[in-house]
Amino acid sequence: MNGGRPVPVPEISTSLSLVVIVGILAVTVLASLLSPAGRRNARMLKLREHAAVVLDPSASLQDRRESKERIDDVHDEIEANRDDLTSEDGILLEKARSTRLR
Repeated sequence: MNGGRPVPVPEISTSLSLVVIVGILAVTVLASLLSPAGRRNARMLKLREHAAVVLDPSASLQDRRESKERIDDVHDEIEANRDDLTSEDGILLEKARSTRLR
């Protein structure tokens, strides 16, 4: 190839390569978070996280109370956006909302 002589190839610096990679990742994450499906997934994740705290007997009472309040807020967001709850999420939501904290 090329008579045994070196073939000129453009070289890209490591820093430029990293900037391009980070830029692509940032655009991808933003697009995911801003998409309707991304926002729905974020709401469901918040619901699951708060429900886990409410149902965790080893969590502090203060944390459990705060999470229970947040569940109501997240549930309102879910209803306002007409998100469909999976049956598992629905059961988890009802279980967390009906839990009495002492």
